[in-house]
Amino acid sequence: MSGDDKVSDDDATMETDVDLSAKRLANLKLAARRPTRAASLPSDESMLIGVPDTKLQRYGIAVAPVDPEASADDPRKNVYTFFKGKEFQALKDLGNKTSKEMDNELVYIRYNENYYTKSGLWHAIKAPDGQRTTKDYKNKEFRRIATSLGLTAERDNDLYQNGERTKKDEDGKTVFKDGRPEKIPVYKLQGEEQIYKTPAGDRKRDVAHKNPYTSGEQAPDILHRRTDGTIKGFSRLPDDDYQEVSAWELEADLGGQIWLKSKLHGYQTIDYIESTLGENQATHRLRDYVGEDRGYNRDTHSAYVKIDTMYFPINEVVKDLSTDPAAVAVQGNPSMEAMQHRIIVRMPEGNTFATPDFVASRYPGYFKDVCDEHGINPRWGEFKPDWDKMLDKYASDSRVLVEVGGALVEGDSIELPDGKSILDTYEPEKIFYADDGTTSRGEIYTKPSFTSLGQTLQRSTQQKNEGKQLNVPDSVTESLLRGRGPDLGEVIDVEGAQPPPGSRYDPRNDRIRSAINSR
Repeated sequence: MSGDDKVSDDDATMETDVDLSAKRLANLKLAARRPTRAASLPSDESMLIGVPDTKLQRYGIAVAPVDPEASADDPRKNVYTFFKGKEFQALKDLGNKTSKEMDNELVYIRYNENYYTKSGLWHAIKAPDGQRTTKDYKNKEFRRIATSLGLTAERDNDLYQNGERTKKDEDGKTVFKDGRPEKIPVYKLQGEEQIYKTPAGDRKRDVAHKNPYTSGEQAPDILHRRTDGTIKGFSRLPDDDYQEVSAWELEADLGGQIWLKSKLHGYQTIDYIESTLGENQATHRLRDYVGEDRGYNRDTHSAYVKIDTMYFPINEVVKDLSTDPAAVAVQGNPSMEAMQHRIIVRMPEGNTFATPDFVASRYPGYFKDVCDEHGINPRWGEFKPDWDKMLDKYASDSRVLVEVGGALVEGDSIELPDGKSILDTYEPEKIFYADDGTTSRGEIYTKPSFTSLGQTLQRSTQQKNEGKQLNVPDSVTESLLRGRGPDLGEVIDVEGAQPPPGSRYDPRNDRIRSAINSR
């Protein structure tokens, strides 16, 4: 073959490649001009798409007010209308979306009678009884559900990071990487970090999404299917008419069915909330939206200082016992010596008493208000004591406190009727106890905080559903039940060997439930 023939063949090959490239480019341009196909979405309530009523009105779409007797809703109520898939696709100028475009909409998917965003659905998925819920199972089931509804299998999981922590293995031991403790990102929010703004006011969230619309952050508090089949969403307001009603009463008053929004922005039925989290938890959630007090013990004060075997409200001590060492300690500069006068501050929800530094680190604004109310030196919120020394000291204090007339009395010194125990005499809502904590080295210690027994028992329903036992320390159980004596006919062998319980939490701690249920 001559050199000229070889050049001719190369030129022909190049021309063929150019022609093919030109054809591909033309096909791509044609595909780009071709109308995209709208997603085929279901016509039933297996999926709902929420749209703010204010947006619907801007597009000239008529809306039904939440209050049938009103001509328009208060903008603060953050009212939405929720559409079934086919209904949404039929909306002029708003519908006709592709599966990919639906990722930009507020989509809720029904799962076990509750509604979840795509991100929330992944977390809600559970394997059938007897099977382990693995990450692979969640991913597979999520893809199946999403695609069967005409959606993509992508989920909004773009979160703001909130620091990092040391990675632990299944045994709680530090994981090392390249000779150093491995760090992993933290997304969960604590205390006042959880507060964010909505049209209806401040609300709380567990994590912060970068897309507040599709994540459901800005969605209303309550999802309501009315008796006429219309599905609306609206938020509570501090001055509404629902301050004293329970969740069940609200549903009965509205007619139809309601779902209440969680801090992960899913909507859950009243029955689901109470069967998994405990009795009255739906009502607590309803009141939490507007910051209404729902503590288990509403008679306690927001801060106490210990004098002998009792804890007194600090503002009363400062006023009536101004020269007492305890009053001087809470008003003066923090020190290890001043900590001998133990200070506990009630958490905002009213169910736990914690140390000043702990409360201040999570609720700085609230802690400042407590200091102003009681005359506490705000620097107590910044003071970091030698906890090794203080925990040893606090461990010798009574682990049980009982609210009596606004004061908190140590369980070991409280006066009880003959043969009666603390649980026989006082309601769980008036009892607080110091729980166990675990150090990074796996060592168990007595926490310097006090938890409401009423709250613990309320949550025991959730723990039972998760296969957990009521985790009240044995020493606390004994203190609560001491004085009851043996049951009729029971013989106690004090001479035989008495092996220690097999775990920190003896299975007998269900005696707390039994004692309360037997009243």
